[in-house]
Amino acid sequence: MAISANTLFHFTGKDKLKQILQNEFHPSYSLEDLSNATPPVSIYKHAYIPMVCFCDLVFTQIKKHIDFYGDYGIGLRKKGWGIERGISPIYYVPEASISALHIQSIAIEIGKKLKNKAEKAAIRKQLQDFYKYVKPYEGTAYNRKRKREQHQVFYDEREWRYVPSDFSVISKKRAKLNEVSEANEQMKSRECRLGFLAKDIKYIVVKHEKEIPEFVDFIENDLKERFPNEKDRKILLSKLIGVNQIEDDM
Repeated sequence: MAISANTLFHFTGKDKLKQILQNEFHPSYSLEDLSNATPPVSIYKHAYIPMVCFCDLVFTQIKKHIDFYGDYGIGLRKKGWGIERGISPIYYVPEASISALHIQSIAIEIGKKLKNKAEKAAIRKQLQDFYKYVKPYEGTAYNRKRKREQHQVFYDEREWRYVPSDFSVISKKRAKLNEVSEANEQMKSRECRLGFLAKDIKYIVVKHEKEIPEFVDFIENDLKERFPNEKDRKILLSKLIGVNQIEDDM
């Protein structure tokens, strides 16, 4: 049995799914815990990272993910869409692990050995770009569906990320008032969107099978401008599936 999917899933709420189908993906800043990968003294222990997140899970593994992020989702082709757009799996770093110590050591040595300010700034920028793809093995996270903090083994999510290259990591400690929200607005521009075509979609997941007619109407009426070709809308209709249908096959 495969443990990796040929699909990258993004789960969310109903309204957000409709927004994605209408307007594509908009990256936004997410506050991330980088403490396992940063030196003991660092302004990047907690930092905002621009991203769109996906999970690489087969249907038999996806129930727990749905319970955490939401009952509505879109699944897109990993090959032929995701990898070609620079979406990459992230690095999971356990606390006090050898990998954590190596990454921390690199940051420390940069500060010690590089004397040229321009060179040091350039290397540190590369290190910050690496931080965009780092996550703790486990930690505390906000369950969007149940609206509460809970312990989460992040490694189980098999996360992949799309990270826009023109936006930097922002230290929580040094974040200026409105800096993050202003950047999020900028990432709503067409240039920053993560786009997709009808043929890139493998699944459109809704909470209940009984909601499929609602989404049929939404595709036929509200997505005419986004997908003017009737053939494309028919492709979307063929991708609709209910969470209960997935659970029945587990």
